[in-house]
Amino acid sequence: MSGSPTVPHDAHGRAPVESPRAFRVDPVVFCKLQLVMFFDGIRSERQLIEMASLNLSHRQAHHEP
Repeated sequence: MSGSPTVPHDAHGRAPVESPRAFRVDPVVFCKLQLVMFFDGIRSERQLIEMASLNLSHRQAHHEP
């Protein structure tokens, strides 16, 4: 087996499968988003992303250089 890369396996011997839609979020950003969800009463991550994109587009529209 020389030259073959080693792949970490879980307890059941399966190699991890990475979803094509998976992405990493900075832990600090994740915690901040969880706080926003809690204090604004948002129940789903989909609603959170919609609200965040709306707020960002609103900010960008008012802060044109």
